[in-house]
Amino acid sequence: MLWRGLYSSPLQRRGLQFASRKAFDLVQRGCSPPKGSNHAAIAAARGLVIEGGGEGCHSPPKGGGTASLVGKNVMAMDGGLGGGGGGGGGGGGGKAAAVAPAAVVEVSHSRVSSAASATPSLGGGGSNSGFKIYTKTGDLGTSSLYNGERRRKDDPTFEALGDVDELNSALGVAHAFCEGCGTVGDVIRMQIEEIQSRLLDVGSAVATPIGRSATRKIDRTRFDPRAVERLERWIDAMDLELPQLRAFILPSGGLVSAHLHVARSLCRRAERRVTPLVAENLVDDVVGRFLNRLSDFLFTAARFVAFKIGHTEVVYKKAST
Repeated sequence: MLWRGLYSSPLQRRGLQFASRKAFDLVQRGCSPPKGSNHAAIAAARGLVIEGGGEGCHSPPKGGGTASLVGKNVMAMDGGLGGGGGGGGGGGGGKAAAVAPAAVVEVSHSRVSSAASATPSLGGGGSNSGFKIYTKTGDLGTSSLYNGERRRKDDPTFEALGDVDELNSALGVAHAFCEGCGTVGDVIRMQIEEIQSRLLDVGSAVATPIGRSATRKIDRTRFDPRAVERLERWIDAMDLELPQLRAFILPSGGLVSAHLHVARSLCRRAERRVTPLVAENLVDDVVGRFLNRLSDFLFTAARFVAFKIGHTEVVYKKAST
C-alpha cells in the first residue's frame, strides 16, 4: 500500500484506508472532497489533484465530460474515449474514472468502437470498475475497426496500425534520451510530443476506412493537413542552421540522433503500409503526406541534434580495394 510507510500502526492504516476509500468514492462520482475535510487531506496526502468537479458531491465535471484520474491528476475528458487521436468525442455522462496514480490507460484504435462509451478504470472490482484492459474479444485472431467492422489481425489495416504504433514507441525512446541535452533536447522533446499525438490521429484515420464508415465517424477522425505544414516549418528552421549535406551520412550522432534515425526508418515502413490503403481510397492522402514529411523531419532532426551537441557526422565511404 502507498501509505504503509507513513502510518505504522494497524489502527492508523485501517483509518487511512477507510478515509482514502471515501476520497476515491468522491473522485469516482466526479466530485472534489469538501475543503477542510479529512477526505481532502487524504486526497492531498496521496498526491491527487482534483480538477474535474466541484466541492462536495454536487457537481459533475465542467462541460459534462468524464473526469479521469491519470497519473496524479483528475482531468475532464470530452466525452470519454473516441476516435480522433484516441480521445474526444460527444458529451459525457459526468462519471469519473479513478485510475491508479502513475498508471497509464491506452485504448487501441482497433478497439476504440467498443470502448467509445466505456469509462476506463484500474480500480478494484464492483459495478463501477469500467472496462478492463483485456477484453478477450480478440482471442480468436480478430479485432474491430472504429466503424465496428471486425477483421483478422493480419489484415493490411492492422498491419498499418501496428507499424504506426511501433513508430510512436520508438519516438518515446528518443524523447526519453532528450533529457539532459540542453535547449535542443527541450525543443526536440516538445516536437516529439506533438508528433506522437498526431500519430494517434493517424491511427484513428486508418481505423476508419473511407467508404465503409459512417460520415460522422469519418468527419470525427479526419486528419488535419495543418500537421504537414507544421513539420515543414520545423524542417525549414533546422535547415537554416545545418551545414549543407554533401554526402550520404550513416545513422549515428549520439543516443538521441541514433534513436531518431531508428524512428525515421520505422516511419518509412509505416508509410509503405499506409500507401496501399491510400491508393484504394480507404485513407485520406493527407495521412500519407504526413508520414512522408515526418520521415524528412526525423532525418533533419537527427542531424540537427548531432550538430548542436557537437557530434561530427559519419559519412559513407566506399569499400577499400
